[in-house]
Amino acid sequence: MVKASSIVRLRWGILGTASIADKIVNGIKKAGCGTVTAIASRDAAKARQWASKRNIPLSFGSYEALLKSGEVDVIYNPLPNRMHAEWTINALKAGLPVLCEKPLAMSASEARAVADVAKTTGLLVVEAFMYRYHPLWECVTKAVKNGQIGDPLSIHSVFAFRLDDESSIAASARLGGGSLMDVGCYPVHAARMVFGQEPVRAFAFERRRQVDDSLTGILEFPNGAVATIESSIESYERHQFQVSGTAGTIIVDKPWFPGEESSSFIMKREIEFEDRIVECDGDDAYRAQVLDFAKAVVKRQTPRWDVQDAVANMAVIDALFASAALGRPVDVMIP
Repeated sequence: MVKASSIVRLRWGILGTASIADKIVNGIKKAGCGTVTAIASRDAAKARQWASKRNIPLSFGSYEALLKSGEVDVIYNPLPNRMHAEWTINALKAGLPVLCEKPLAMSASEARAVADVAKTTGLLVVEAFMYRYHPLWECVTKAVKNGQIGDPLSIHSVFAFRLDDESSIAASARLGGGSLMDVGCYPVHAARMVFGQEPVRAFAFERRRQVDDSLTGILEFPNGAVATIESSIESYERHQFQVSGTAGTIIVDKPWFPGEESSSFIMKREIEFEDRIVECDGDDAYRAQVLDFAKAVVKRQTPRWDVQDAVANMAVIDALFASAALGRPVDVMIP
């Protein structure tokens, strides 16, 4: 577990009052590497109420006012998906590093634009995929890399739930919703992370009304390995990640929200007569994410996942959407 003892306490500003922001507020408190100094909303009264309830000293009635205030050192951006790139760029131009909720942008070209501004300003941008900071995933990736299941051949990964609120951002095409952008980006990222390479081709099928309510995709990797990913905002809730190789299989039943106290996965291997439960450490993934970001900002070092990872993930998502629309496989093009 990463410690916060040598990290300067940063002043955090939050754009918007999305419910996910509470997870980050709590993560910052647990990390002990900063405080939330300010919150901004386009509704000044809402910002004041949100700040008061959480003992945040400052509130602003516009995002611009917070960025220009001089009262924060870094920004957390949990705005609707379609606003991520715009306001991350605005924050960078205001001289502020950004932890931006996933997905970073609406397309790989938008993500590349963010990366270009980050490079020009010399400031950090990290996409907030909190799950990957949990110790469970270091265990899984090491097991695969060390040959515990032989040569990896396939991944099957699911993030699905039933959305009951039709007014939710996840159901809004205007705000950048849909199953792939809301939750399918997790299985896409996990496949890339565990295989340790970028897919070259994608093939996808979707059920669509205003947005993709469900999407199933197949990703082909350079070594011939294949990942199937499934996302849904209309399905019975299912979370699973499974990677199989020439000598075994790893099954993760709680891939996206692993435990704070402990975590585990199931190992099935042909040389063992019984399935084995592999125990891993626990952690608050939001805490770990915040701490890694803060450490990179203060020490001016590369984070565990930089902005280029976000560009690559969006390129895969672009290819999946294009394939679903065209009805044929599409090459993955990373700008």
